[in-house]
Amino acid sequence: MSQYVIMPTMDCDPGDSFPNSRFSKFTPPGWRADRENCYGQYKAAVERIMAILNDVGIGSKMTWFLNERDVGWSKNLRSLILELQAAGHEIGIHTHVGGTFNESRLADPGMRQSAWDIMCKAKAVIEGIIGRECISHRFGCYHQEVFFYDILKQLGYKIVSDVNPGVYLRDMEGYILDNENVPLNAAPWWHDTGNWSDYNSKNGCFLHIPVTASALGEDALLNTLQSTEINGRKLKNITPINGIAEKAAAHNIKYICWHIHPHEIQKMDGGIDEAKAQDLRECLSGIDRKLKPAYMTFSEFYNGYRNINNTSGGTDFKH
Repeated sequence: MSQYVIMPTMDCDPGDSFPNSRFSKFTPPGWRADRENCYGQYKAAVERIMAILNDVGIGSKMTWFLNERDVGWSKNLRSLILELQAAGHEIGIHTHVGGTFNESRLADPGMRQSAWDIMCKAKAVIEGIIGRECISHRFGCYHQEVFFYDILKQLGYKIVSDVNPGVYLRDMEGYILDNENVPLNAAPWWHDTGNWSDYNSKNGCFLHIPVTASALGEDALLNTLQSTEINGRKLKNITPINGIAEKAAAHNIKYICWHIHPHEIQKMDGGIDEAKAQDLRECLSGIDRKLKPAYMTFSEFYNGYRNINNTSGGTDFKH
């Protein structure tokens, strides 16, 4: 039995490859989105990642967080959703809400209703396609807010994944992400809508699976948009996955969740960047070789973990 459990995840945002995206302000200079073929290019990137997962021994143990609001998966990539499901992967939901529904706007009842409608629709349409419940959710830019966790609870989600242990930075939508007081080796914990960073909590409606590592390489959340300090406090960044094995060994991290995005292996014209695809393959192969982990989807982990503390008072996680 391996001492490490890795739960690989993919945040399926539009990234840079989609024209007129809300994310276009982060698009690097020189990007040439192919308006006619952007969805085909995106599908190719996802399928290449699926092939890499099979090559390195991860197989179908990926949880894919679909950004329905910004990509329109149900309309534009329905066949890909079914392809992912048929391969045995887990489908979760990924919602970017922080930039649109900031604190001042949430004072407006109409905006609160709009937020509910967006999150409710995303879950309903994806579940309608896959024919089963989606129980896993991650907010865009790891947004952490009581109001939105209240919506997740009402919608029946059971697993969330937004906390980045040890991290302190400003996210891409302008919010301070302060998880510095959560230890790097914190095991997943149970919590309610208002205590997501209480890693000692043993009861609640959500199982929180913290994010250990993010992005294949350089990322706006890692370095590009950050100064060295925020409000007089030293910046503490997210770790890219090429440092995950060393970080896990150094800090006794047993439960590991990493994530990247499909567009991270795309070129400036939207096609597959073979060098980046190879980087991903080598990085994941290295992690597998160094840690020899067990791989699980979020739901698989949840089913093996839910009797610990939260329900039966058990102490051993069996996998």
